[in-house]
Amino acid sequence: MTRGSTDTEIFFTALLGLCGVLLLGEALTWLITGANVIEGGPALIARLSLQSAVGPKSSVQPIYVFFVLLPVSLAVLAIGIPFFLRTLLAAVHRTLDASEALGLAAFLVTTGVFAFEALAGRNGLVAVGTAALIGVWQSWNVLAAPGRRIGSRLLGVSGLGLAGFGYYQYRLVQGGGGSLAVAPTLLVLGFFAGCTGLLFVLARALGGAGYAGSGRITACAALVGAAAWCSAPYLRALAGDGASADGLELRVAAFGAVVFIVVAIARELRRAEEPRGGIAGRRGAVSIA
Repeated sequence: MTRGSTDTEIFFTALLGLCGVLLLGEALTWLITGANVIEGGPALIARLSLQSAVGPKSSVQPIYVFFVLLPVSLAVLAIGIPFFLRTLLAAVHRTLDASEALGLAAFLVTTGVFAFEALAGRNGLVAVGTAALIGVWQSWNVLAAPGRRIGSRLLGVSGLGLAGFGYYQYRLVQGGGGSLAVAPTLLVLGFFAGCTGLLFVLARALGGAGYAGSGRITACAALVGAAAWCSAPYLRALAGDGASADGLELRVAAFGAVVFIVVAIARELRRAEEPRGGIAGRRGAVSIA
């Protein structure tokens, strides 16, 4: 049976979204800049993303800010803050359960840590990371909700985006030009959709009733695809020369994108074969996500 989400869960889900976007933005920047100074020369992902002399974030950062960070921030303001106030009101009236009260207290402590980091001139990543972990803890029932279908579908979107980015990598290997807007957009789309989808798939595999068997296979396959794509630039050191390194990076990254697409298709085909109303068509059974 499904259950409704509490005010606290909705607030922490919004908080997780904002913190996740901030952390993933840093992770993508680290991945690109790190791939620019590895052994074997700059990786394809760096050569397609660092095309301007303005700075290392010149092509990806504006796309990330305007199409990911800004919409998520507005959503948190519109959704998260009202539910945060309702959660505080529930805390005042002592209607929160023990876990919710502990999560709220931990979040308030984290805001103090963030203020300390800001005053100390730090980037606040420790506080943001801690808040993200609290968000995962408190929104776990939302992430692993029965009937959740979004995880594998996001992986499919990610696979298509990364495959499109791979096309520009292939063009670069063949001596063609890059792209100032389309390739970075496909990279941002594929990276954020993949990370979000992976979180949902893992949550369903670990916490979804009736999903353990095929769900864990799906999660393992998704982890293999993510590991392949993220490691592709750093495997260049295994090749003997620049051309071989480019080919190796291209093939491994393409493999990761294909795995995401296959996972999404396999999950959709499996859903199409399932009886309506649950795992075995039983009344009240938990539906597969």
